[in-house]
Amino acid sequence: MKPTIEQFTSMQALFEYFNVCLFDGKLPNILLNLSRKGPNTGGFFAPSRWKSLKEENGQAIHEISLNPECLRKDTKTVVSILVHEMAHLWQQEFGEKKSRSGYHNKEWGAKMEEIGLMPSDTGQEGGKKTGQSMSHYIIPGGKFDVVYEQMDKDLLLPFQHIIIPAKNKTNKNKVKYTCPTCDSNVWGKEGLHIICEDCQKEYHEN
Repeated sequence: MKPTIEQFTSMQALFEYFNVCLFDGKLPNILLNLSRKGPNTGGFFAPSRWKSLKEENGQAIHEISLNPECLRKDTKTVVSILVHEMAHLWQQEFGEKKSRSGYHNKEWGAKMEEIGLMPSDTGQEGGKKTGQSMSHYIIPGGKFDVVYEQMDKDLLLPFQHIIIPAKNKTNKNKVKYTCPTCDSNVWGKEGLHIICEDCQKEYHEN
């Protein structure tokens, strides 16, 4: 098993499949990537971020990156995030009214609806269709819905991100003090002299 090859081969295959099915195969080749960019960001499109070291004066290459944390979502949603970013790529290459960085304008939104994804700032019905921070939902029976269901599911990404639970942090600068009579406890810095008000006994440092 070669996880890197398997994961990115699947990403490339998904890109090519939806490029043909939803964009008539017109989108250019790009660099696909996985990178973290905030917990609420499913992915992003970055124009002209790479260049070939093998070609002198070669064209700049665009990037689409998926947030590994979004890969925990159901597979259809994960694929729709990739296609969402492909709509940005389409606008970069063929759009007449390109958005400013990070903004989702009406031209991009119209393309999204055409390919079967409804823009929504909430990711639900009734959300705003344009804005700086945008999600989407899948239109039932729309183009994306249909071609996803027809897709060979072996194209789906084989690896999913794992959340590692955060370790409980303890303050090592504090120590426990116990009353020798009533066994009540308090915590404080090392070397304190504390009297139990109920028992009038000094707490012992543990």
